[in-house]
This record gives sequence, C-alpha cells and structure tokens, in this order.
Amino acid sequence: MEFLLILIIVLLIGTGAIFVVRRLSRRGQELKQLCENGSAAVGTLTEVRAERRSRSEDDHFIRYTFKSFTGNEYSRELKVKESEYVNYTQGQAVDIIYLPNDPDINALKILVDQMREALQQSK
Repeated sequence: MEFLLILIIVLLIGTGAIFVVRRLSRRGQELKQLCENGSAAVGTLTEVRAERRSRSEDDHFIRYTFKSFTGNEYSRELKVKESEYVNYTQGQAVDIIYLPNDPDINALKILVDQMREALQQSK
C-alpha cells in the first residue's frame, strides 16, 4: 500500500513537471515566432498592480492592451520582477510585437528584443 502511494505521488510530480516543461517550451516557440514574423503595435498599460504574497513579498503584474492591424483589441497580463515593475505606470504606452495571423500570440517588444539577442548569440 505504501509503495502504491509513493508511486502515485511520483507519477503526479512527473506529470506536473511535464506540463511545466511543455508550457515553457510552447512560450519559447511563440517568442521565436514573434522574433521571425512579428508585427509592431503600440499598446497601453491598463493595469499595474502589486499583490501581497507573504508578509515580506509582493507579486507584481502589468496588463496591456493593443489593437492589431485589423482593429481588434487584444490584452495580456504578465508577472514582472519588482525591478521592472517600478518602471511601469498605468496609461503608459508600450511597444508590442504580435503575430499578424494570430494576435493572441504577443509580447512586450523588450522581451522579443531580448529573445532576438539570445538567438543571435546562439548562432
């Protein structure tokens, strides 16, 4: 019985790890697509907030919206580091890169630029 319980726990942990790796891998592929085929847009920060995680730590989030070339509006929320969070204010304009054929795939231009730099260094 104890062996079965350990086996179940190991399987659950393994399944969770696979899910995380796939999620990170998918976002990496999306960023690569944005580097290669992305279009630029100017978005607006619609929300900048900190949420209390513990007595001494906060999580920091921003949300931006932008319009694609078709005029449809898209939005994304990101968790950011505190060192980045202090640079953002609600209503601020931000540069966005998105896929014209799938605008749900988008990112801040600064992230895409970092990915482009990393891809150049790996060549």
